[in-house]
Order: sequence, then C-alpha cells, then structure tokens
Amino acid sequence: MLEKSFTAIDQIKSNKAPEVDGIPPEALKYGIPALHFKLHALFIACWEQEKIPQDLRDAVIVTLYKNKDDKSDCSNYQGITLLSVVRKILARILLNRLVPFIAEEVLLESQCGFRANRGMIDMVFVLRQMQEKCREQNKGLYITYSVKHCKVNESRNGLWKILRKLGCPPEYLTMVR
Repeated sequence: MLEKSFTAIDQIKSNKAPEVDGIPPEALKYGIPALHFKLHALFIACWEQEKIPQDLRDAVIVTLYKNKDDKSDCSNYQGITLLSVVRKILARILLNRLVPFIAEEVLLESQCGFRANRGMIDMVFVLRQMQEKCREQNKGLYITYSVKHCKVNESRNGLWKILRKLGCPPEYLTMVR
C-alpha cells in the first residue's frame, strides 16, 4: 500500500489554491519523505479501522454562478465541494483501487467513456469502420444517441448495492461511504 500512497500523492494537481485545511498541494507533494510516511501510516490506520477521521470527512460546499441566465435561479449555480489535500490523496488511493476493478468486472470491452487511454476518438474510429463495412456490404447504418442526459442519477444506496453485488470488497465500500 506504500506505493499506492506515493502514487496518489504524485497524482495530486499542483498550482491549486489551498482549500479547507489551508495546506497547498505542493506542501504534501514535494514534502520530505518523512511526511509521506506519516500520511501513509494515517491511510493504513483508516483502512484497518475502516473509519476516516471526522476532520478528513468534513468538506465545505460553495456555489458558483455558471454565468448564464438569471442569477436568482438556483439551477444556474453549480456546487463545488472543497476537500482537504489529505482527503484528496485518500480519495485518489480509493479511486485508484476502484477503477481497475470496475474496468475488469463491470464495463464492457466496447465502452470507451470513463476508461483510461480510451475516449471519443476511439468511438469515432469504430463508427468509421462500421460505416465502411456497411458501405462495402451495401447495407444501411442507423445510429441514435443522446448527450442531453449523460449524467448518472443513481441513488447512493443503489450504488452501494450494485457495487456489493458486483463483488466490490466490503472494506472498500465502508471506506468510500
């Protein structure tokens, strides 16, 4: 897990303003190795106890105006959650553990969205290949898509049930909750 901690620390974005705890990301990212080992010990304790300290669980939510339409309309604002840098590192460790599980156990091979090293260009390539094959075989090609409602709107309880059913380790689910 030590390597996972160091990887997560390296992945934290630099040149960001300090958030809730007032600690800039660079202080942890480029800090002395002893600091990294202390963070690692904290993360191990969280994992073993299956509990995250309240200070790391707390967040500040601010609203940002989207610069469109009426300022008095709440739908023209976006909520942003400010987390401590330490919490971001812990979240990154958990994300780095979850993504390979989801990629291997849940996603279809054909899915390119939300996957590392895959994206829209890959799907455009597949679409062009299909178009050429259909043209060669003198067959029609029909495609429908909707980008309007691409956000997943699943309840959290439903998400936990789905992840549990897919075999996600219980201690992981406890940490993410």
